[in-house]
Amino acid sequence: MPAQGTPFYINTNLAFESVSNLQGGLKAGTSYDGLLNAGFAMNGTVIGLPEGGRFRVTAVAITSGLPDNNLIGDFQGASNIEAQNDVHVYDMWYRQDFDTLPLRLRFGIIDANAYFNVTNSAGELLNSSFGITPALSANAPFSLYPKPGYGMTARYGIGKTEMLAGVFNGNSLDRSLPLDSGQFAVAEWQQGVTDSTLFKLGTWECGCTSNPALPDANTRGAYTSIEHTVGSSTDGQYTLFLDVAASNGATTVVPRSFAMGVHYPSIFSSRPNDALSAGLTQAQFQHGAA
Repeated sequence: MPAQGTPFYINTNLAFESVSNLQGGLKAGTSYDGLLNAGFAMNGTVIGLPEGGRFRVTAVAITSGLPDNNLIGDFQGASNIEAQNDVHVYDMWYRQDFDTLPLRLRFGIIDANAYFNVTNSAGELLNSSFGITPALSANAPFSLYPKPGYGMTARYGIGKTEMLAGVFNGNSLDRSLPLDSGQFAVAEWQQGVTDSTLFKLGTWECGCTSNPALPDANTRGAYTSIEHTVGSSTDGQYTLFLDVAASNGATTVVPRSFAMGVHYPSIFSSRPNDALSAGLTQAQFQHGAA
């Protein structure tokens, strides 16, 4: 995110990948995926809004051979950009900061996983379960890639403590009216235990009406993560992470999941922008694991 003082900001990002299944799964083969992300952000004062405001719009163009569906048969998703071919507005929101309060409000079309259940040191791993825990994404229509929905969020922070809360449309794919398919609510506490350790604890509940067979079903859950950096920037450092989640309710598919791993930044002094990440993730089904 650009600094608050930047009056206007344009962003484009293009990603391509090749996914091959050599043996097992549904069938052997190779698939190609591409994602174009482009948008802009501007300070609210540029369009006459109050100081401390920011407006953003982003669109995506997706092309995918759907390797998980057509080749691998992987529930957790070997590719984190796989999706149906489409071009659409990805997010569109207005954010307001306040001079007298450590408060940030945001409303519009929001990718909730950009702010909730984020494990920063796992961000370079391709499996989708390192981006958001499947004990959340598999059990409720969370507002996330490839098509986030309407929502409102609030962030309040003092020192090393931050509290986040959000309410989203119960069916993010339905953009006809905000919050017309029930509500998905989430809250998260973030605590910097030390300068090298970050702890997060979140809880959520979905009173969603997107499934007509379960109009009164509520599904809820909780997640927690910890990231701990070992070493120093001069002598070399790496970050360990652990993310554990659980949920229950009438529509629960994955009652428990976890992810763990390690991230090494700048592993070679001659190549400071290189990094190495490795991780392990498991989703526990009602009758087994994936």
